[in-house]
Amino acid sequence: MGFDILPFIEKRPEQRILEVGCGRGYTLAYLKERGFASAVVGIEKVRECYEASHPMVDEIILADVETFNFSFKECFDVILFLDVLEHLYLPFSVLRQSQRLLTPSGYFVVSIPNIRNYAILKRLIIKGRWDYKDSGILDRTHIRFFTKKSFLSSLEKEAGKIQVLDYRPNWENYGGVKRFIPFLKEFFICQHLFKLRFK
Repeated sequence: MGFDILPFIEKRPEQRILEVGCGRGYTLAYLKERGFASAVVGIEKVRECYEASHPMVDEIILADVETFNFSFKECFDVILFLDVLEHLYLPFSVLRQSQRLLTPSGYFVVSIPNIRNYAILKRLIIKGRWDYKDSGILDRTHIRFFTKKSFLSSLEKEAGKIQVLDYRPNWENYGGVKRFIPFLKEFFICQHLFKLRFK
């Protein structure tokens, strides 16, 4: 459950939330249980997650989002893409297609891992290593890698003008670096979180 996204989401019991790549739906269930939404729906391509989905989720669709037609009877107030876009071949196309599911005042909440992270760069520059792992920034299932700037510029270039409504970084523990060498702080971000919409 990504508690770090809660400041992005207005607590309105009547709203509808869609999560793309929802896993078993624990984030959606939490949001519904805590009064952030009246209806929560997910899209998930892993059958094991789909079959073990949380009972509080209203609906989970078993589908690959890159071939999904994004057809629903009702629109959504919030669409979540939480650590999903880096797993897609055409992430910006998927974001653009899902735009038509948003209400006029709706928005996306997106999180992406930060490849400009000191731990990655240290291993690359000092040790000459770029080793994939089972999870984390170098998850072996990642197809794309982003920095904050590359994500935003690529999104605008490939999908259209965007409005960033809010931005928050997820920091690693970096002690005095923030205080004494503030220009290095971006290297200690492990994840970028955005609240955004297309203009």
